[in-house]
Amino acid sequence: MHLIVAASNIKGFGSPPRFLLNASLVIRLFSSNSDILSDQQKSLTVSYLINSCGLSPEAANVASKKVNLKSPEKTDLLLALLRHHGFTDADITKMVTKLPSILVAHPEKTVLPKLQFFRSVGMPAHVLAHMTSRSPAILRCSLENRIIPFYDYVKNLLQNNEKVITVFKCVAAHISHMALQQLLANVAILKKYGVNESNILYLTVYHPESLMMRSDKLLKLVDRVTELGIDASKLTFSHAIIVLHRTSKSAWEARKRAYHKWGWSESDIHMAFLIHPPCMSLSEKKIMSIMEFCVNEMDCEAKSIARRPTVLLYSLEKRIMPRCRVIKLLMVKGLIGGPYNLLSLLAMTDKTFSERFITKYDNIPRLLDVYYGKLSLQDLGIDSSELAEVKLV
Repeated sequence: MHLIVAASNIKGFGSPPRFLLNASLVIRLFSSNSDILSDQQKSLTVSYLINSCGLSPEAANVASKKVNLKSPEKTDLLLALLRHHGFTDADITKMVTKLPSILVAHPEKTVLPKLQFFRSVGMPAHVLAHMTSRSPAILRCSLENRIIPFYDYVKNLLQNNEKVITVFKCVAAHISHMALQQLLANVAILKKYGVNESNILYLTVYHPESLMMRSDKLLKLVDRVTELGIDASKLTFSHAIIVLHRTSKSAWEARKRAYHKWGWSESDIHMAFLIHPPCMSLSEKKIMSIMEFCVNEMDCEAKSIARRPTVLLYSLEKRIMPRCRVIKLLMVKGLIGGPYNLLSLLAMTDKTFSERFITKYDNIPRLLDVYYGKLSLQDLGIDSSELAEVKLV
């Protein structure tokens, strides 16, 4: 092309020579054929993504911009390998949607060793499929430099293979990065602040994401929990770290407003958080519905719940309503004394509650109907003044 431009600018040339025009034609034809081949290749990729991987046409079009399937035979081998290891069509669709380039990974050299390793350490096939379909990058990172060192450290820390598998399920997306270095750095930070080993183990098993965050963020969380007055040696410290890590500032403020509506002061909210941090992880809807039932229907004092915030974590329909109504009925009839401790009532196992308050009083008409929510106390002719005289605290 440069020859054409140069020749056309030389004095005496009225128009480019024929051989240069032919060269230009060849270049245009080559470029045109290249575009056609590219379009054909994309079309084949989109078709494969739809027919073999289960993607929708829209998703396949997006994925085709990130992967170019030059060898369908090799990709067929990869899909066969995944299915052999328990991957369902839905697992494969999710995996390819998240990471289209997984389709060009070498089946035997890249993917198979990871699948074999996870199965060798006891990870069930369905767990492996679920984990890698959500975090397929783990199948492309180094087994020797990433996966095995992380596994060895966590196994040494927890001394329990089932718990190690639980950790992997949670942090698989991080393994392809600097997961072990981040974990080591954050464990060191917690130890520096006096967090005991049992708390560190709890965080590792039940919220490993907190140990995968940037160390400067973890430091801020630890400082905040410490400033709130929570002892680093107590399990409550780990609970507080988890709640604060998961809760945005706007969600925190919304939950505070919900408690304020029931007369809780700032000190009440602070006290409740110190006692049981998960009370600040509840939705405003759940807070309002439980408080409304306990205060308006069961005549509990709203502030007393701040001293027993664990109450708020139970299911309203499955535990709080049935048990409270049964206890109120028995108290109204003078069969048990009061006031009755609400938290003790809800903390009982189903078996213990049934033995103490259902089976023992099975001669009370309609007791089971009240327990199963088929009848309200008002349906039995008990008015609000009678209910107000018996207290749950």
